[in-house]
Amino acid sequence: ASSTDGTSQPRAASNLAATYGTIDGSDVSKQIWMARVPPKLSAAWADAPEGTVLGTLTFTKGGGPAPPRPSNNNKKQPPNRNIATAKNNTAAKQSLTVSVSPEFANSDLPLGYSIEAMTKKVPVLHPFTRQQDGSVKLHGTVVRSCNLQMRRTDEYRKLCKNRLVATVSSNRFVRPVDAGELSMKNRRPVGTATGGEEGFGGAVQRFGKRMIEASEGKNENNRKRKFEGQPIRSVIFELFSQQPFWTVRELCNESGRLEKELRKVLRDLCEFRNRGEHKGMWELKAEFREQGTG
Repeated sequence: ASSTDGTSQPRAASNLAATYGTIDGSDVSKQIWMARVPPKLSAAWADAPEGTVLGTLTFTKGGGPAPPRPSNNNKKQPPNRNIATAKNNTAAKQSLTVSVSPEFANSDLPLGYSIEAMTKKVPVLHPFTRQQDGSVKLHGTVVRSCNLQMRRTDEYRKLCKNRLVATVSSNRFVRPVDAGELSMKNRRPVGTATGGEEGFGGAVQRFGKRMIEASEGKNENNRKRKFEGQPIRSVIFELFSQQPFWTVRELCNESGRLEKELRKVLRDLCEFRNRGEHKGMWELKAEFREQGTG
């Protein structure tokens, strides 16, 4: 038994090597249409079990007499009865439609489609299937291509309406507002804190107030009183003891002194940073920093 299995495997491998890649073109002359199917319909057809009727293709033949061309003769002519009958009997329009099987009616899927954008200008395409032995079976040649487009029927409009209602439905409700709630007397200004509670709006309001006061120079008198009668060198040492880096504008705002006065002393006591993280700021010289720490 073992010797039989050992010889069958190489034989199967040799047969696969002999048939792999061979092309069966016996049905290549068969004409095939290639249709682009909507993704949702394609997924529903792919998930259907084998043997399911997917739908029906209906071809409606058009026809009827062509309407007569208008005459260039300006003379009055008696009315043509054929024109009246042609208006009453409208010729049927030629069409191709696809009706999906009612078995898919419960899957929220449109069931009516029309074949549009049909064209013969397609490249040479051959649908194929690869067999288990590695050979390739050609099923024919694509001669036309088309698209399946949903038909605007009453059922399709109802389906779209149900989808829209399902997306906008919610448990929210509208409550009428009393007239007293709309009174401006009962409203608080935005950003104020009441009852001793501190909020984000109150913090923003206080910060804005401080910025406005700083820009208008309202705090300048307080700063002058703080450093009143104190030498400017002492003021600079005191400010640099609070933080190591300052700009000239910050020193002016904190000390209440003029920029011209500060720059004269800054050149003697400080170093200006031209690069790095603290570019554009002043720092005490090393010898004065050591005195301050000592």
